[in-house]
Amino acid sequence: MRALGLIAALAAAAASAQGARLAMHPLELREMPAAQREIVQAQFDVMLARIRDIRLAGSTAVEEALLKPAGKGCETRDECLRFFAESTESVYGVYARLRPDPLGAHLLIRARVVRSDGVVMRNVSLATPIEDDVELTETARELLAQMLDELELDTLSATVTLEPVAQPNPPPPFAQPIVFAPSPRRPAGFALLGIGAVTLAAGGVCAGAAVSGRSQLTPDRDGAVPLSQANRALEVAREGQAATVLLPVGAVIAAVGSALAWWPVDTPIAVSVLAASDRAGLQVGGRLP
Repeated sequence: MRALGLIAALAAAAASAQGARLAMHPLELREMPAAQREIVQAQFDVMLARIRDIRLAGSTAVEEALLKPAGKGCETRDECLRFFAESTESVYGVYARLRPDPLGAHLLIRARVVRSDGVVMRNVSLATPIEDDVELTETARELLAQMLDELELDTLSATVTLEPVAQPNPPPPFAQPIVFAPSPRRPAGFALLGIGAVTLAAGGVCAGAAVSGRSQLTPDRDGAVPLSQANRALEVAREGQAATVLLPVGAVIAAVGSALAWWPVDTPIAVSVLAASDRAGLQVGGRLP
């Protein structure tokens, strides 16, 4: 857990002097005439250029991402914007659509910002009346400016914040000890021993994967992980957390199985398992052979 916090702190410190990198989907203006689309898109590009503390993905990378099947349908699919961000080496994918309502009385806009790990960071819906004596492009410009104010792109973090994975609450303590009868005790013990061994092996695999993954990270001299390795750093943290849960649980199950399997069959044995939020314990009772 301490290592997880250190990775997040170092990554944030390294990116503090840089703005968040955004993959901006081309503004969706399909309901407008071509001439108005060009004007509104140019206005929007100027507004984006004036926002400080953000960096935009290059147009070539954006076009390549949109040509791939996973880059289709970003209007409704968060997975599309996540792919859009990842494939352009950005932290966020941004989509916006501007259109008149079916009656032509209002101009509507919807925008969404999705982080490269799939988290929806912003979701904005706005509307403004369309006035006969005002150019539609001017109304669009004002609505776009309001949308950008709502999105607050300049306040987005430049890195993916690694958050600890919440651990499930353990089951309540058993009210009564579990007493195994002499006849089926050994088969049950060997079964528990096998389950414990499998759990220990899974924990070992997770621990090994975490160690291997951590060795593949290439932090700079300040210890910050590059942005392209942020997702890998998150996987390493999760693998390490899984190992810290699986290893002790597997050891407890294996200990219970061993006690049941090799304790003399003619000697009664009672096993009590205690699981609480702050501790866990195993109690084995019976008459010694």
